[in-house]
Amino acid sequence: MMDSKALLAENNILKKRLHNYTIIQQKLIDANDKIDRQLEVYKKINRYVKMMVETSSLQDFGNIIAEGFIDVFQFESALVIFEKHDITSVSSEGIDTDKYDINHLYESILKSVSNKNSKKPVYLNQSLIRSNTYLNKFESVLYRKFTSNKDQYNFVIVGLVSKKHAFNYDKLNPEQLILLDNFSGQIHSVFKQRLYGVNLKYQKDKYRSIIANMKLGLLEVDNHDRILMSNPSFSEMSGYQEEELIGKLASDVLLKEEDHKKMKGTIAERSQNISSVYELTVNNKEGDERTWLISGAPNYDIDGNVIGSIGIHLDITNQKKTEQNLNNANKDLKKINHELDTFVYRVSHDLRTPLLSIIGLIDLIKTNTASDIGEQNLEFINLIDQSANRLDNTIQEILNYSRNSRLDLDIHPLNIKTIVHNICKDLKFVNTSIQFDTNFNDIEFINTDKTRIETVLKNLLSNAVKYHSPYVANPVVKFNIEEQGANYIIIISDNGSGIPKESIDKIFNMFFRGTTKSKGTGLGLFIVKEMVEKLNGSIAVESIINIGTKFTIKIPNLKI
Repeated sequence: MMDSKALLAENNILKKRLHNYTIIQQKLIDANDKIDRQLEVYKKINRYVKMMVETSSLQDFGNIIAEGFIDVFQFESALVIFEKHDITSVSSEGIDTDKYDINHLYESILKSVSNKNSKKPVYLNQSLIRSNTYLNKFESVLYRKFTSNKDQYNFVIVGLVSKKHAFNYDKLNPEQLILLDNFSGQIHSVFKQRLYGVNLKYQKDKYRSIIANMKLGLLEVDNHDRILMSNPSFSEMSGYQEEELIGKLASDVLLKEEDHKKMKGTIAERSQNISSVYELTVNNKEGDERTWLISGAPNYDIDGNVIGSIGIHLDITNQKKTEQNLNNANKDLKKINHELDTFVYRVSHDLRTPLLSIIGLIDLIKTNTASDIGEQNLEFINLIDQSANRLDNTIQEILNYSRNSRLDLDIHPLNIKTIVHNICKDLKFVNTSIQFDTNFNDIEFINTDKTRIETVLKNLLSNAVKYHSPYVANPVVKFNIEEQGANYIIIISDNGSGIPKESIDKIFNMFFRGTTKSKGTGLGLFIVKEMVEKLNGSIAVESIINIGTKFTIKIPNLKI
């Protein structure tokens, strides 16, 4: 039988064991409660993740995250921001929008974040919060940013607690921060899938709308040229309905055998991320041959891998036919122009030969005295001489025009002084009272076409002599040339009778003659303008009646 002392010792041991069991039981209860609470948190997180997966709106997606952020982690309010290219979405929960502008609030938070690229949740420094007048009413601000370099988007979550509600909130402990980061990671994963889907839908809707309005055919194929999708416009172009195309090789359905190799080349280009534009001759369902202009580009999956290509098709069969008709018409027109030029040249040449004989015979007759010929016959002979010379001038002008349109430029260094002095020397015999004033400004040689520049200068200088004013005591014709950059400016002016204002805009027209008294054919100035333009230059005129006329020519110093 145990004594009382032994019983007391055993009782104490039992009491200690019971106390230890009680402590262990309490710890088990606490642990079980903690597990239950965590399970509730995970249940909440899973519920919000499920809601995010099921939503079809990016805005609703952000709203669910903000709501979950507050519910699970006991924040008073939250911001969720998505940024990618032209898509930006901002969601908020629990923020007084009458008091805070959401965008301004987010900008203020960004300015106060010391580590914007942290891969963990970070609390804003209290001193930074207090120094920002827009944030100083908040006690705690938690910031977490995700950046995907591959997909080029930012995803930011911000939790906020105001000073007014700070007593109800304890900063997240390390376990909660890990849980928050896990929750954020799940959001990030769902968001990546969601953003890809939203972008893809956005892009497809946008481009489908454009293509539908432009009546362009859209065809999507995989890496093996197997058709995945076509739009109604493509069906209209090809004659095949979409259900007839899906799963078939585009080359087999549409292309000729000889074009299969070309298509294999474009498929190889897509695998190397190369876009291209090309023409193909295809056969539609009815067997008609059509020409399509195709713009093909690689098609990518969510990870940026090439999974095929998308082609935009435009039927240019009618345009090609029109182009061919125009080419044929141009060839015919060139042939006709050549034949016409040859005809004009031959006729003019054949006319001029007997005409020169007539002029020569008249000159021989005129060597006889008036008594031998008779005064009246001499008058008739002079009229014949004038008419013959006028006809010869007309033929020469026609030949000049024909040569100008038919012959290419023949560029050489030309002594402009010699050319002008020779023309003026010849014109002195026409009218000895005319004075010539020339200024070359140290320019001696220019690079241009000799025949054309001589014809232009001879025509303008002879006109200035021909239409001088008989009422001017000292008639003068001025020539001036100067260099301006890569061009030469030639000015020929006179103090002659001038050109009526109503005729200024017409003087370069073919066969225009200012008055019935004009001795010219109406071709001279027309040919001058044609030749100046052939030299890649321009010509302008200024004139005042009884004061004089000024022609300004601008021609380039052409390279040899």
